[in-house]
Amino acid sequence: IAINRQRQFLVVYEDNSIMSFGEIPEDFSNLSPNMLYIQTGETFSCLGFWEPTNKQAELIVAPSHMGQVVNSIYTGAFSGNNNLVSVVLSDEITTIGEEAFAYCPKLKLVDLGKGLKEIGELAFYRSEIMYITIPESCVKIGANAFTSCKNLKKIYYEGTVEQWGKITLGHWWNYRIAATEVICSNGTVQLK
Repeated sequence: IAINRQRQFLVVYEDNSIMSFGEIPEDFSNLSPNMLYIQTGETFSCLGFWEPTNKQAELIVAPSHMGQVVNSIYTGAFSGNNNLVSVVLSDEITTIGEEAFAYCPKLKLVDLGKGLKEIGELAFYRSEIMYITIPESCVKIGANAFTSCKNLKKIYYEGTVEQWGKITLGHWWNYRIAATEVICSNGTVQLK
């Protein structure tokens, strides 16, 4: 399922045939403009912007779209977006795909919401985020997820030190960042 430039709701089948379901309502005050979505099985994902923008962009991913719960950010969805400056994810987002926000040179502020379970490999690679708050619900941070985020000075985790120890951390998830510790609700964990 996707939305095209004519603001039509589309279904794209495995054989790449397309069926249109008509026009999308104009009132999308709760969504970032020009968004694409796709459904694969039970997952309804935000695919990215369908039109490039020359202006600074603030991404707000709403909890639902056309009655479907948006629960993931697709692999590479916003990778290489030179104008993305901030991201706010709803609490319904459980997965950020691989390289979803990689190579976003202006991305400084990110709100991951409260329901995130998995941050994919290279998800924020070489972005300019300054701090990140990882929700207690997170169980996996992929390899190189924050690698080369040189301005990342603070990592907050909403759970305890003990809960942090149970998160699956991919190889070099924190390579070449400024932060030296994770600040948890009951203490800190030194980064290696």
